[in-house]
Amino acid sequence: MNDHDLLIQMNERLGNLCTHFTNHIRHHWAVTIPLLVIIAGLVIALLVK
Repeated sequence: MNDHDLLIQMNERLGNLCTHFTNHIRHHWAVTIPLLVIIAGLVIALLVK
C-alpha cells in the first residue's frame, strides 16, 4: 500500500465518522430541543407567578 492509498483510506474513514457523527447529533437535537423548550417554559412559568 502506498501513501496515496493510505490517504484515501483515511479520508473514507473520516467521512464515515463525520456522517455517523452528524446523524447522531441530529437525532439528539430532535430529542433535546423539545426538552429544553419544555424546561424553559416551566422555568418562565415559575418566574412569572
